[in-house]
Amino acid sequence: MVVDGNTVQSRYRSEVFFPFGRDELPHLQLADLKKTIDPVLASSDVANAVQTKTIHLGMSADEVKKTLGDPEKIVDLGEKKIYVYKDMKVVFKDSQVADVQ
Repeated sequence: MVVDGNTVQSRYRSEVFFPFGRDELPHLQLADLKKTIDPVLASSDVANAVQTKTIHLGMSADEVKKTLGDPEKIVDLGEKKIYVYKDMKVVFKDSQVADVQ
């Protein structure tokens, strides 16, 4: 998020619940636990190996498309265009990224 021309970082918190019964958990083998947990949580090795798709202020529409793919829709407001993706909106002014929401 950009406030007064400065990028402001946000921190997020989440909780994950796994469907283990109270009586079931003490008797499960490690392999059984991993079968349930591994698809949800990545180890630090896996997380570090995955390349994050990153866009930044000033990128062109072509650069954004190359990074994120084609948007689900484009809102054309003349000098301002908004590329709508599943989990974000990219706002262009003067053909450059001006904001990400």
